Amino acid sequence: FTASPVGELPEGMFECLGEAELPCIEVVSSEIMAEMQKLDNEGAIFVLPSQMNGVEFPSHLSVVKDIEEYKFDNTGGPRGQLAVHPAPGQFLLDNAAQQNQPLGINAVAEVLQQTNDALREAGLSGRSKLFDLVNGYLKMPVPDCQVDADTMLACLRASLKRLRVLMFRGVPACGLAPTK
Repeated sequence: FTASPVGELPEGMFECLGEAELPCIEVVSSEIMAEMQKLDNEGAIFVLPSQMNGVEFPSHLSVVKDIEEYKFDNTGGPRGQLAVHPAPGQFLLDNAAQQNQPLGINAVAEVLQQTNDALREAGLSGRSKLFDLVNGYLKMPVPDCQVDADTMLACLRASLKRLRVLMFRGVPACGLAPTK
C-alpha cells in the first residue's frame, strides 16, 4: 500500500515493469469486476472511484464498516474492491478517515492542512470558511463574496501537489464474480 503525495512518489515506483513497453492509457466502458479478473489484464493498473479516504461511503452521513456491504452497491469503486481479494478493501474500510477516526487514511490531509493554513493567513477563518473532510467527502467552504471565492480556489490549487495517491500493488484478482 502506498499513500505518497503526488509530488513525492518514490523513484522507480514502476520499475517492476522492467524493459516492458508501456501501452497508452486506455479508457474502457465495461464491467470493472470482469475486467479486473481477466487473465489478459494481469499486471494492469485500475483506477477505482472512491472518496478521499480510499473507500466509498453512500453519503457523508453514512459509513460502511464491512466489505460485505459493498455487495449491495453496484457503483465502480465497491465493485472493483469486490473483484479482488477482500483483505485490501477491508483494510481501507478499517483505516479510512471518518468522523470517529479523523487520523485515518486520507488522500487530502496535507492538501487541507496547507490550504486551510493559507486561508487563515489570508484572514479567512471559522469552520464555514475552511475546507474539511467529512467521512471521505470534501466539504467546501462557503465564500461571502467573489474575492473570498477566488482566494479559496487559489489556495486549494496551490496545495494540490500535496494530494496523496492511494495505491495497492500486487493484489490478487480472486474476489467475487461480477454476478456477486
